[in-house]
Amino acid sequence: MSEMKKISIIKVPLWYGRGRRGVEEAPALLTAALQESELQSCIDKTIDIYIPTLSEDASNNMNAKHLQSIVAINRNLAQVVERELAAHQLVLTIGGDHSIGLGSVSGSLMHDENMGVIWYDAHGDMNTESTSPTGNVHGMPVAALMGLCKTELNAVPKKHIKPRNIFWIGARDLDKGEQALAEQLQLHIYSTNDIHHRGMEAVLQEIRETMEKQQIKHLHLSFDVDAFDPQLFPATDVKVPDGLWMEDFDTFVSLLPSMPELTAIDLVEYNPKMDNDQKECLNKTLYFIEQLLRVNALQSEQ
Repeated sequence: MSEMKKISIIKVPLWYGRGRRGVEEAPALLTAALQESELQSCIDKTIDIYIPTLSEDASNNMNAKHLQSIVAINRNLAQVVERELAAHQLVLTIGGDHSIGLGSVSGSLMHDENMGVIWYDAHGDMNTESTSPTGNVHGMPVAALMGLCKTELNAVPKKHIKPRNIFWIGARDLDKGEQALAEQLQLHIYSTNDIHHRGMEAVLQEIRETMEKQQIKHLHLSFDVDAFDPQLFPATDVKVPDGLWMEDFDTFVSLLPSMPELTAIDLVEYNPKMDNDQKECLNKTLYFIEQLLRVNALQSEQ
C-alpha cells in the first residue's frame, strides 16, 4: 500500500437512536476483522466510546427517545474526533446507529467549520423532534447539525454546518417534514433514481464542482449501509427498496480521490444479528471500509 495517514478507529456501540438491538455488535466485530486485514499496519489506535445504560437515562421525551444518553455520547464522540483530526489521523467511526453522525460530524466541524459532508444513506436523517414520525434520534442528526432541533441535540455541535455543505447520495425515503425542509433550503439531494439516470460519475463531478466553488478543502463521509438495495445488503434494520448496487459503490469510491481530502468516515447501521450464516454482509462491510480507507493513500499521491 502507498503511504497514508495512520487510522484512529472509534467504536461507538450505540443502538438507542434506532431502539433495536443488534447494531451495537458491529463496532467490535468490524474492528477485530480490520486488525487481521492487510490494513492492520495502518491502524494506530482504537478508542471505545462509553455507552451509559438505559437505566442511567432520566430523559422521557418521546419526541426524541433516549435523549440524555444520546446527547452525552455524541458530545464525547465530538471531542474525540476533533482531537484525532488535530493529530492528523484518518478517523474511522464505527457504529451503531446513525445517531452517532451527530457527534462525529460535530467533531469534524470543530476541526474545519467549512467541512463538506457526504451523507451516503437511503434516508435524509433531517427530521426534527416535531417532524419525526417515530421519535428515533437516528433520523435527526442532520437537523441537529444544521441547528434546527429544539432539544439539547441542537447544542452538540459547537459550530452548525452550512446546509449547502451537505450532499446526500442514495436518499429515497424522505418524510414529509424532510421533503419540505429540502425544498425550503434547496438541499443537495441525489436520489438513487438520480444516480441511475445520470450516472454516479456525473453526480460526483457536480458535487466536486460545487465543493470547489464553496472552497471546501476537507470531506467527512457518513456512510450508512442501508443506502444499498436490500437484496444486496439485507443486514440492516430500516430497509428501503430500489437502492444502490455494488457497481454504484465501486464507481463512487473510484472517484473519491478527486474530491476534497477525505479526513473522516462513519460506518453505521450494519446489524450482525440480521446477517446470514456465511456473514456475507460482514464481508461486504469490510470491503466497503477497506476501499474507503485506501482513498487516503491515493490522495496522498496526488
